[in-house]
Amino acid sequence: MLELTGVLFTDHEFLVFISRFPLLEDLTVRYCLSLEWITISSNLLKNLSIDSCYNLMAIDIDAPNLLSFRYYDNPIPVFSMNVPCPWKVEFRTGEVDPDTRWYLKIKEFLAGSNQVEDVILYVCSEKKWLHQNLMNVDASCCDSHDIKCWRHYLKDIKGFFVPEIRDQKPIRVDNFKDAPHQYGTGTFMFHLNWCFPKFLKKA
Repeated sequence: MLELTGVLFTDHEFLVFISRFPLLEDLTVRYCLSLEWITISSNLLKNLSIDSCYNLMAIDIDAPNLLSFRYYDNPIPVFSMNVPCPWKVEFRTGEVDPDTRWYLKIKEFLAGSNQVEDVILYVCSEKKWLHQNLMNVDASCCDSHDIKCWRHYLKDIKGFFVPEIRDQKPIRVDNFKDAPHQYGTGTFMFHLNWCFPKFLKKA
């Protein structure tokens, strides 16, 4: 197992360094703030985690035997991936309300692969947005379309409130409608579970 934390690699230095470990099976790259492009090619790598590399713009991973891939708290990347396993990803907007461009980049990222299994989005926005846009599903809004909008495939929502008090555990939120009035300053977290239909090709 190899864990790189806070190492100031250039992109080329990282590539050369990783090539020295051809038998490596577990790799974690965390807080390597100088990296902009990560390139990894390995037939033996089994587990890969890239976390909090805030200047990262692109990833190129060729790991045909990878069993797990975790990509947390990094910028939305341009990617080229040859891996068989599901992806677990997390993106944050920071302390600013995201604009349309940010959401479009999320959409492009998710549309680029069918291997994304778990997505966590930390979004800074008004609390009332949740009830107005997430919980209100208009059953007739997509009657004329074979493919319904994302709300219709939303299977389950789990919400948590994280107080600003240090070491305070997240509080489960069951009543989303009244949540903005019940909790003070802190962060709302939501786990969304979608169940999309499988479309079969015609013979």
